[in-house]
Amino acid sequence: MGISVTKAGPYFGSGEIKFSQLRSNFKETGSGPVSASELFRNTNPYDREPITPDSTENDQIASDPFPVSVTWSTTYGPAYVSGQNYVEAMPYSTDYPRGSFDYYFGGVKVGTLDLETASNTYIELGDIRYDSHTQQPAEWTVIDPMSHISGQNYVEATTPIAGQFPAGTFEYYWDGVLQGVLNIQGATVDYVEVTNQYGSFRFRGGTLQADGTYSIERSKLTQNFYSISKIERTIGTGGSGPFRYSGVGKNLKASQFRNSIKRYTATQSGNDQFLDMGLYTASGGKGIDWDGQGVQDAAGSVTGNYQRNVQKIINITGICYSDDEGTNGAVGGGGRGHTKKPAAKLVMPNPLKALNTRLHVSGGIYGAGGKGGYFGPTHAPQDESDPGKDGGPALSISHEGIESITYIHVEGGKIYGGGGGGEQGIQGEWPVAAGICDLGGYTSCSGGNTVCTTSGGYTAGYDEGCHGSGTGGSCAPGEISASLHIATLPCPDGSGYGTISAVFCYRQTCVTTERTCTYTSYGSYTSTLPIQGRGGAGGNGAAGVPGSPNYQAQSSGSAGTQDIDAQCNSGGTLGGAKNSSPGGTGEDGGQHGSPGGSNAGKSPAASGLAQGEGGGKGGAAVCGQYFKTPLLGNTGSNNVRGTIGNQCDGTNSPPIIVPNAPTVTMGDVNYIRFNYPDADGTQTQTLNVTGTVSAKFAHMWNDKNDYGRGMDGIKIYKPDGSVLWSSVFNVDFSDPGSGIPKTYYSPQLTITEGIYPVEFINLHPRNQAGTDSNGRPYLKADHLLEIGQKMFFVDGHEGDRNQEVYILPNGTDTLWQKSYITGTHGSASAANNWAGDTSSEYVGMNQYWSAFMRRLAYWENNSDPKTQGGAEPGFFQAWSFNPPITRGVNEYRLRAQSDNDCIFYIDQMFKIGETSKYDSSGSSELDIPINYAFANGTNASVRVQCFNRQPLNISWNTINEPGYVANQNYVLFTTATQQYPRGTFEYYWGGVKVGTLNIEGASVTYIESEDGNYRYDSHTQVGGTGSNFYTISRIKRSPQINWKENPAGVAFEIYTYDNDGNKVVAVDSSPLGSEGTVWGAAQFSYSVDNVNLADPLHNVDGFSTPVDPSFAVPRALSSSGYEIIGQPTVPTTYTVRAKNGGGSTTASKQIK
Repeated sequence: MGISVTKAGPYFGSGEIKFSQLRSNFKETGSGPVSASELFRNTNPYDREPITPDSTENDQIASDPFPVSVTWSTTYGPAYVSGQNYVEAMPYSTDYPRGSFDYYFGGVKVGTLDLETASNTYIELGDIRYDSHTQQPAEWTVIDPMSHISGQNYVEATTPIAGQFPAGTFEYYWDGVLQGVLNIQGATVDYVEVTNQYGSFRFRGGTLQADGTYSIERSKLTQNFYSISKIERTIGTGGSGPFRYSGVGKNLKASQFRNSIKRYTATQSGNDQFLDMGLYTASGGKGIDWDGQGVQDAAGSVTGNYQRNVQKIINITGICYSDDEGTNGAVGGGGRGHTKKPAAKLVMPNPLKALNTRLHVSGGIYGAGGKGGYFGPTHAPQDESDPGKDGGPALSISHEGIESITYIHVEGGKIYGGGGGGEQGIQGEWPVAAGICDLGGYTSCSGGNTVCTTSGGYTAGYDEGCHGSGTGGSCAPGEISASLHIATLPCPDGSGYGTISAVFCYRQTCVTTERTCTYTSYGSYTSTLPIQGRGGAGGNGAAGVPGSPNYQAQSSGSAGTQDIDAQCNSGGTLGGAKNSSPGGTGEDGGQHGSPGGSNAGKSPAASGLAQGEGGGKGGAAVCGQYFKTPLLGNTGSNNVRGTIGNQCDGTNSPPIIVPNAPTVTMGDVNYIRFNYPDADGTQTQTLNVTGTVSAKFAHMWNDKNDYGRGMDGIKIYKPDGSVLWSSVFNVDFSDPGSGIPKTYYSPQLTITEGIYPVEFINLHPRNQAGTDSNGRPYLKADHLLEIGQKMFFVDGHEGDRNQEVYILPNGTDTLWQKSYITGTHGSASAANNWAGDTSSEYVGMNQYWSAFMRRLAYWENNSDPKTQGGAEPGFFQAWSFNPPITRGVNEYRLRAQSDNDCIFYIDQMFKIGETSKYDSSGSSELDIPINYAFANGTNASVRVQCFNRQPLNISWNTINEPGYVANQNYVLFTTATQQYPRGTFEYYWGGVKVGTLNIEGASVTYIESEDGNYRYDSHTQVGGTGSNFYTISRIKRSPQINWKENPAGVAFEIYTYDNDGNKVVAVDSSPLGSEGTVWGAAQFSYSVDNVNLADPLHNVDGFSTPVDPSFAVPRALSSSGYEIIGQPTVPTTYTVRAKNGGGSTTASKQIK
């Protein structure tokens, strides 16, 4: 009986310690290399196979945390895709990898590396590396098409021979700098070539311009491009390994391995009741003393071997059993017999762990069986049945060691939970009552006779039968008539005989006496008391096997007793008795780990059991938390019986997750758009809403019926079939005719999540892509703009838009407006080339904006800058245009300025550039080639997302020194106290209360105006001790948050050059072509815990399925301060992912 512990070790008690011996004892191999870094004591709790484990005997060995290892796998390339995936050398060098290199992936610059000083050829961004590879063939690429900027970019003929280029000697200028000189007349080329710190360039001349100079084109040698690969990091997390030496461990010495060990093995043999494998206690011999010291593995220790990663193997070779009755588990006790002790347990008090523990079961672990329920005939109340008792668990494993859970190997042994006892049979009817036995009797009667008398008789007439003669006659009413026979004589004529009779009348009176009866009983008596039928005993649940100390065979329930009715033992008739009914048969006990049978019997209220729950529960095979499921080895029904994985009380165990893994939370997402029926495969037009949105619809009409109409209207239906919004002419509004376009707005609507069917009324075929299963048409994909938040409709003539339907944000009805209004904001105008008005109080636009901004800047309004402080969403606007000239990639350019920063997209999703946050409205200007091809006749759109941020370098200047003006400017102390600044204070300026401050809890003594432009501060007491008034000062913010000092706007133009070198603007920021404000992109928010971004193994990123290029998650712990958007055109799932050494966690939101 009991447990004995052996060790793999201790090693090196004396003598020399060789590395070959360390390899043999700790790597457990006789060959192969061994390094000192492998042999540091491994303290990682996740590692189940440490070479040198952490144990109490090994404390003297130098340690290392051995973190999870990292592997890198190439997921793209190496490959080169022009304008998308490449590495560019800056400056150009023929001796790669010298120089500075820009790395691009997906058209976005992902980093820069100075390979001159670098020790590798890749850049690393969290879990992704981008590596550079082979140089691409050299070629010259036009990066600035033929153009002309007087005094800046031009070719000048210094010794002209004729009026036509290329005759003569020419000087080539770029950015006002002379790049080279060429005598075209004797040259074999028509360009000059320059190599500088930015690369190798060619400059070629063009056509004569108005100022006498020539246009110029710039090309760049693209030999400085290289292929690129993408390599992603995979972190082995939790117990998956492999684990690596981190370099933290130092000063390892062979001498430290004196008396070291590799693992422990504990072996149980014989019979053990309630085997305890937990912390060691000397009294009672409980627990396991792993190191034999009786101290560090004792109860209460937090530094013992259970808390370390040393392998701890427990072999169960004998029998562990439980015969515990549990709580109120005796037969006839009315209880459930729950909370039985397990046959064996490894239970650690919170927060202790049982790391890297392995059980190998070749013997038997048998939980206690539940007894069958039975109340004897004397139990009261007599209608209750005794429940069957719960079976007990075989093995209980419970600890907090989630890092390295317990493994259970069944090696031919048995782990049997106890069977539940059967419920007692249903009791016969109760209560019962005796009846009355009646012996009968006799009845005697008198009276009931009738006596009649007659009076007043007389003859009323006679009848002579021969001749038919007589007097006749009849009796009076109420008299009795009788016929008197007088004689029968021969008739005189010899014809026969005749009867002579008379009619006699008289009266009769009758009298009847009352009849009475009397019953005489022979007597009665009480019957015998009925006897209740009693439910039979429930069967016992199985426990153990023959030969185990707790063996209990499973048994069937017993038959109930027959009830006995009330009886009349001395004769007579029974009446009024209430008899019982037969008792039911007891339910069968359960086999190992199975519940006992239940019936509809009534269990005692204290048991907490409802009808149908009276059978004992089956005992678990293994219960608790933080052990591996399924079990390993022989796990069929011959070896394991009972549940696995629940807590021992039957409730769910906590999930096994990696502790300290990141937690990711995403906020709710609200979004609305019309769908793209062909793209999402529905072939049905719908309005798709995610979350709950506040929006309104606008129907713009400019459609006269000369070529038919684009449609007669639109209806949007709720999921229940009722109408959400309808805009049908001559139904919801009158026909607007063909004058100025008219727009019809819905009321502001709150729309909940769902799919809302859309019906077009008389949709013109030119707009139609197909029909759905109900015959309703749906719209062509290219008639859906602004990521599905705008539709347009054409009629039968040309391609102009005749109708449009918008989804608008809350409160928005209009297009963007010009930021600078001549006459209102200053005198700048086309007449003075938009020169700033230094006398205007609108200093932001006049003194800091460029002429380009004053001319072309537009914003949502021109009075409220809507300044943003952090992560507020940006403002969106879009412009559609038909490119006037077909040009390839990088042949159109974007020129832009803004206040503050804006991001520019082509066709909703393709990002082409962005302006800087604080310096892009004055002298600094964005002017870049657009990595996109445009075709004349194919509509395109530019979409802008802008932010107006808090100004930098804010200062506060006192404009009214501390002072006191009674009833005008002062601070009033409203909570009486003698010492400022305690209490509550009201601040007044110009006689108006501007705010209240509770100084007691405040960190400042001032209040700030609602618009954020002024502060009011309190100072000294006025009027001496006891006064409640104080002086006040006014302080002004510079610059202020208003249109005068912090205006907003974006100015841009997309342009190219025609074949003659003339600049051609395709679209600019003026309202012509503006799509108007739509509802906008989906906004995402998130937060992450348990990630340390200073650790290179930790990361935060995100992705979308399918890919939405607008969705970009920063490597940050929350979305605060970032604008994270989604612009899906099909149902898309957006995911934020966080990683740390403990694992990877994701959170997702789907947009319909």
